[in-house]
Amino acid sequence: MINQSFFEDKNQNFWQLASIQSASVGLTGFMLGGQLAERFGGPTALLSIVIANLFLWIVGMAMISITKNKQNPVFENVIKYFGRVTGILISIVLVFAFVIWYVIQNDAFNAALSNIYPENIKNNGSSLFAMVSLSVLTTFFAAGGIRIIKKVCVAGVILLFIFVVYAILNFFHTNSLVGSFEFSMSAILLVIAATFVGMLNLPTFFKHSRSKIDSYLGLTVLTFLTSLFQASSVWVKYDELNGHSLGVVFVLLFLCVSVICINIVNIYYAFAGIKMLFPKIQNSSYLHVLTYTLIGFAGTVLSILFHATNPFLMLVILAVAFLANLGIVLLMSFLVSILIKHRIRFYEKTINNICLLVGCICSFIVQLRYPEDQNSAFIWGIGGCILTFLIAAFIAETVWSFKIVQASKLKD
Repeated sequence: MINQSFFEDKNQNFWQLASIQSASVGLTGFMLGGQLAERFGGPTALLSIVIANLFLWIVGMAMISITKNKQNPVFENVIKYFGRVTGILISIVLVFAFVIWYVIQNDAFNAALSNIYPENIKNNGSSLFAMVSLSVLTTFFAAGGIRIIKKVCVAGVILLFIFVVYAILNFFHTNSLVGSFEFSMSAILLVIAATFVGMLNLPTFFKHSRSKIDSYLGLTVLTFLTSLFQASSVWVKYDELNGHSLGVVFVLLFLCVSVICINIVNIYYAFAGIKMLFPKIQNSSYLHVLTYTLIGFAGTVLSILFHATNPFLMLVILAVAFLANLGIVLLMSFLVSILIKHRIRFYEKTINNICLLVGCICSFIVQLRYPEDQNSAFIWGIGGCILTFLIAAFIAETVWSFKIVQASKLKD
């Protein structure tokens, strides 16, 4: 029987905290810079990655400040600012979202592997077998809990860093710097949308920090590594590495390490959501292992049965938008609680839930209207939340001020 303390870890330093998150950039994260470069140009893509990650660094600082010294930070914050019913709904969405992202990463791995293998191997299902084998290995690592996840990601981020440096030194494209540095809000929002939900869930891992200083320093290292990994595909065309014997070895190693790291993190995030729904899991090492294993098994089965089809991706986009809306309202409520000490909090949860609902409705309508646009639902949902929150704050402060004035007149 595994001792329960094996699944607890409150002593992670800044490097371990940063390694877990930066190693889980994933294949889609590594390719992000190249996709932006094709659309906006290399210099603009690099500038957008830097600006977006600095903004996400600020978001991460806020999330660390909100959730310090909490055992189940995400759930406790949702309960505090939204209520228990919304907390349960968020837990379900978290589990769904991270299992689906697990499937998407497996699908990306399968597609990338099929492009590397010769045609005769591609057609006999070897890439699917490799994907399933890697998924089983990922589940095995994740079942070991946060201590094993930490060790795998620390080793993984070092390998990924070596791969990126090797690729840049040997396959750097000078024409990637052709053009001018221009400010592009669309490019910045694409980068933010790619990792915003992960930043909102940062406390799920950073609660294991040994100190507040380690958390802040770990966030800074995370920002640097994430920016480097995302920007690497601006300078390097990774698909060109297939033509070199050593390049193929590096690409295969990169694919395996990248998918393992991001999917053990996805499993852990999904586990955190299930733990919100069933707190008794926390008290049983057997249930820990069983839950991790079932999440990995579900992700593997779904990876075999489904591919990232349009309806499938639409659900993911809506889940991302929903969680982003939640995070924005959470951050605004936190900032208001700091800036406005006199605020009456009787209706705070109601107002927050209304803002979240308006944002989600906006995201849903926009996604139905523009199903091919992966950015609009995210932008309009957040915009709806912010506008509703500001209107509510304006009304609340006006009413409060009016009541104070009336009370002063009555006293006189």
